[in-house]
Amino acid sequence: MGDVDYHQVVGQALKTVAAGLRPFVAQVLNRVLPPGTDWAQALKQKDAAAGKSGHRDYQNTDLQLMLRAMTERLGTLAYPFNGQMPRQAEVYAKELREVRNKWAHTEPFSEPEARRAIETAELLLRAIGASSHAVTVAELKASLSTASTAPAQTTDAAQPAPASHSATIDIAAIADLSYAMAHCRIPVIEQITVDNPGPDAHGAVVEVDIVSTDGSHGGPTEIHLDLGADQQTVLRDINLKLDPASMLSVDEQRPGEIRAVLKNAAGDVLAETNKPVDILAANQWKAVPQQLAMELIAAYAQPNSAAVAVIMLEVSDRLKDSTGNPSIDGYQSESAERVDAIARAVFEAMQARDIRYSEPPASWGDIGQKVRTPAEVLDGRLGTCLDTTLVMAAVLEQAGINTTIWMLSGHAMLGYWRQDMSLPAVSTLEPVDVVNSVDLGYIGLVETTMVTNRDSGLTFDDARRAPHSSGRIDDVANIVGVTDIRQARFAGIYPLPSRAVLADGQIEVTAYTPPVAPTIATYTGSGPTHAATVSHVPPRVQQWKNALLDLSLRNKLINYTDRSGYRLEIPGPILGYFEDAINAGTPITLIGSDEVSTTARARGIRYGRDLPEDERQVLLADKHSAYVDITEASYKSKLRYLANKARTIVQETGANNLYLAFGTLHWRFGDKDLRSPLVLVPVTITPKNKGSVTS
Repeated sequence: MGDVDYHQVVGQALKTVAAGLRPFVAQVLNRVLPPGTDWAQALKQKDAAAGKSGHRDYQNTDLQLMLRAMTERLGTLAYPFNGQMPRQAEVYAKELREVRNKWAHTEPFSEPEARRAIETAELLLRAIGASSHAVTVAELKASLSTASTAPAQTTDAAQPAPASHSATIDIAAIADLSYAMAHCRIPVIEQITVDNPGPDAHGAVVEVDIVSTDGSHGGPTEIHLDLGADQQTVLRDINLKLDPASMLSVDEQRPGEIRAVLKNAAGDVLAETNKPVDILAANQWKAVPQQLAMELIAAYAQPNSAAVAVIMLEVSDRLKDSTGNPSIDGYQSESAERVDAIARAVFEAMQARDIRYSEPPASWGDIGQKVRTPAEVLDGRLGTCLDTTLVMAAVLEQAGINTTIWMLSGHAMLGYWRQDMSLPAVSTLEPVDVVNSVDLGYIGLVETTMVTNRDSGLTFDDARRAPHSSGRIDDVANIVGVTDIRQARFAGIYPLPSRAVLADGQIEVTAYTPPVAPTIATYTGSGPTHAATVSHVPPRVQQWKNALLDLSLRNKLINYTDRSGYRLEIPGPILGYFEDAINAGTPITLIGSDEVSTTARARGIRYGRDLPEDERQVLLADKHSAYVDITEASYKSKLRYLANKARTIVQETGANNLYLAFGTLHWRFGDKDLRSPLVLVPVTITPKNKGSVTS
């Protein structure tokens, strides 16, 4: 062992990593940089703008630069490697940055440190698809194994060490698992924590499965990891999802468990644990955890049901009788009265089915409810308040009208948007703003249990008045939450597949086709440009004007840095649209960078910038909202400070100096790389409901 130069072996591994990363890094960055741009020089400009030393030579073959590009924010390019490689690859790249720094400073490596560095290098190469280079690194690891086993031949007393069972595993996961979660591909496990009080365990494996008396419901899956001596390892982004076919077969709620077994490289069990969970029936909804449950309730509204298609004909006939126009045209007429007429026709068509009322459970959170399908409600003529609410929501969705599901203590009711609008998020547990939308006439509330009383003489107008006259929404504490169906669809919470039994006994499955999200037309210039008018200013006056300008590098208009402002995450293709909206005075609501939906978080998305570009385009086009590079924790304080500072300057000078900057000029002054904003648009920041800010 003494003859092995571990520093040299690590250096060989890093050289192989550099060769494997080079084409991958170039491919990703060339997509987002102007043609002919050297990505290493772009990184150099970033460093220069941040005031870092620029004397070093920036080469695109430098491993440290590649690892930085993969793990850092690259100025206006944001995080170009997001979505181009697994999240775990970023973890490996960050670890290799530390390894490379240690190697570059000629610090010594022990055998365990060298082994971990090489294994991390292999995992990173495999994660980006550089398999041939990963094999080369694996051979280096094998050479370490050969060297470490050689001294064992000098003594007969050496025996294999027994497997240690002192490690512990802790699982943080959702406790109630449903078919809707499986259908929407929501990961079950938030994180697994492994405490290893023993020695290093390289090449360890955690095997995870979800089981009940019916067998496995979503596994098994394996997570490979290295355990450091006396260290805690936290595993996130565990891609363990429920199997939809298995969850569909569950007819009654039953106990289950998440099993996790930790094994070393030899297959010996180091630790194991079981976390109890409830496996819900396929059609069961339960209001826990509350935020996720409120988002998933949208999956039970099934506009794809054959029963919905049948009742749409009845709705059209009633529209013709009442308005003379049989068209189910959603918001196309841009008339709230037409939307009311469609909602009325849906209500009356459902009421004509003679549906009987069924009592809901006492508590949504304790046992939840088995939700009936549209066929079971419309043809089977039985439904609770939740059943009738979801069926009416499904019919209105098919009619092109967006709805909201209102969950109250022991009750559910429907809200429909009278204008083409939606909530800013999939669901909210703080419904004050939504209640305000009701008071302003944007949302019409409907007591859907009144469709179950055909012979009572109750009308659609009675159902509209009931939520107000009953006082159900007077106390917002009585409202558990509100879910917006359209936002749920955009977030990937699609209706459960509809199943119908045909005359020949065959089961017909009707899947949902997602709607086309709103798009923004490609920006085109508004007209011909005009040459600037040159005015002749006397030299002395020009000298006075120049004296008013700060031409030093203290001027942020000359030397802009990342600390000079906050970035808005606007997709590149719609910058022109955004600039037009700002100039037209359209208020834009700023959203904290980490304010993403619960389902997005469950899918591994932590920040708004990580959302698909088309979703952020829809957010801007449909909700006039954009993510700002400020976390929710510091959102209020930072934006209030910015707004107060701008207001003070206006009061003291009479001029507004708060701007949105579009475009950046990268240039060089002496030996310093600079960035200067090109187009400045004056804006104001005003507080909005509950601390959100409108620009």
